[in-house]
Amino acid sequence: MTTGVFAVPAGLDAARPVALVYRVARRTGASRRAARRLCVRLLPVVPGEPVADVASARRIRVLVVRALRTELAPRCDAALLEAAVADAVLLDEVALLPPRQRFVVREMALERRSLAEVAATTGWTRAQVMRLLNAGLSSITTRVHIGHLPRQASTT
Repeated sequence: MTTGVFAVPAGLDAARPVALVYRVARRTGASRRAARRLCVRLLPVVPGEPVADVASARRIRVLVVRALRTELAPRCDAALLEAAVADAVLLDEVALLPPRQRFVVREMALERRSLAEVAATTGWTRAQVMRLLNAGLSSITTRVHIGHLPRQASTT
């Protein structure tokens, strides 16, 4: 088995594929130890060329998700696996947003802070915060579709 190199440009986190594998493994019932072993076993599927941009990061995510589905499908419920993959991909897509959009989406959608709180914290106007939130959510919803969540071929 060859090891993959995951070189990351400034702004993209090298731990993203590891976090995705670990999150899915834990959500599907694997112990922490088993999830760590799965990370070590699966991450060599990541290609050896450096990640040049967000599109490359998404292509790598597709490879990792395929490997995850192949590895975990025989061991867990299909619906649970798909839900875990969908959640992990959504969080990964949030991580790929530009910094200001990512901050606003995290604060408002994940941390449940109000528009006024985020505007007061950042010094941005409410209109700026809403524009960033709408742009971030729009980007996430257009990026996370069947093309970025490749399904395994049906065996039935």
